[in-house]
Amino acid sequence: MSEPRTLTILLFSVAIAAFTFGCGDDSDGAGGTGATGGAGATGGTGATGGTGGDGGSGGDGGSGGDGGSGGVSNDVLFETSLHKLRTGQSTWYDADNQGFERFTNIAYDALACQGCHNTADPDWAGEPTCADCHGDFSGDKELQASTCLGCHSRQGAERTVGPAMMDVHIDDIDHGSAGLEQLGCHDCHSSGDMHGDGTEYISMLEDGAIDAACENCHMTLGSNAFHDVGAHATVDCSSCHTETVVSCLNCHFEDEVDNDTKNFQRPPFTGWKFLVKYQGEYHPATIMTLKFDRTGRGDPHPDDPEPTDLKKTFAVIAPYYAHTVTQAAMDDLACTDCHAWQGPGNMQVLCDAIAGGTLKLASWDAATKLLTRDVGGIIPVPPGYETVLKLDFMNWTGTEWELFEEDGPDFMHMGSDIMAGDALGRALTQGELEKLCGAL
Repeated sequence: MSEPRTLTILLFSVAIAAFTFGCGDDSDGAGGTGATGGAGATGGTGATGGTGGDGGSGGDGGSGGDGGSGGVSNDVLFETSLHKLRTGQSTWYDADNQGFERFTNIAYDALACQGCHNTADPDWAGEPTCADCHGDFSGDKELQASTCLGCHSRQGAERTVGPAMMDVHIDDIDHGSAGLEQLGCHDCHSSGDMHGDGTEYISMLEDGAIDAACENCHMTLGSNAFHDVGAHATVDCSSCHTETVVSCLNCHFEDEVDNDTKNFQRPPFTGWKFLVKYQGEYHPATIMTLKFDRTGRGDPHPDDPEPTDLKKTFAVIAPYYAHTVTQAAMDDLACTDCHAWQGPGNMQVLCDAIAGGTLKLASWDAATKLLTRDVGGIIPVPPGYETVLKLDFMNWTGTEWELFEEDGPDFMHMGSDIMAGDALGRALTQGELEKLCGAL
């Protein structure tokens, strides 16, 4: 099993981890750090069936507290934190990193989204301070989840998309039945996660940025048909123990630019998890898509690969830790969900589509005038994903959605465009894909 490392989520977007303008999230992209802890140790996939084990022993979770790191006070550490600098969004948006700026030719600093950190205060001037979360420090120093969810709204969406997906760490009924208290964000997320550790990170997905990890509490693995397969040692816990990721599709970026509002298809998409390689492990990811009509908006960006095409479509795939750890996620898991060569099942359908050159993720439904999800389950991100994975895009007329572009996007963005290798997430190699699909 790999060393404990960051498990992304508390939606401070993306991004989409990553660059995220969708789902009302204003943090680090598609990923994010999160409200509660992870599942029990590495779940694994495939093998011969079985259930997900008990994930090891309990524990106290993250360090929390306000003592700072290495004797440095939190107010000093905060100055270089992601919550202060908000570098995650700009990292994934910037043209230098092949972000969406190449298609909009609008600088990140000119976007309204970079100024909505404190969503509870309409008069907020745009400079993050300790008071954004702590107020005047007159009340209980222990923050409630509602404070975190004021900005990390995708984590809030995870709690409302369906009662069946209520994370066992958050659900006071399920967690209480095990003799444990309902967990809050600070039980898994350390003081360093919130106040910083003195290092300026470019994204919350960067190694060291987040301390929360399943292994902080679940230090031993139960024996079962999944855990006992040695090849599953490089499968992140959340690949199996989370039921779904939350994805925001079709951000209508004109509203972001012109009206300072977020407009995308609601509710967010669920029922799928994308599988990428992230810091040495097979890890869930989410997708976010955006569209932008550049008609009448001046010159294109110098790095725009298609400057004469005014209809811009874009997607981001980034590692994502979802707070949807449920028993159902393991009860419903079968070998064929991950390994096509184990027999007929969802993965065989996906692998056949990938082998054929096109895997359609979401399509325009003329009857409902909305996008519908075409596939679900665990979806591998294959080599050549830029041309294999396809979605339709919509335009908002002011009263309804209409088809904007079929079989987009123009460009699909991953962490490997920003940092080489799997440090911020990458597509699977052919060899890694064949572990799921067999020979293609």
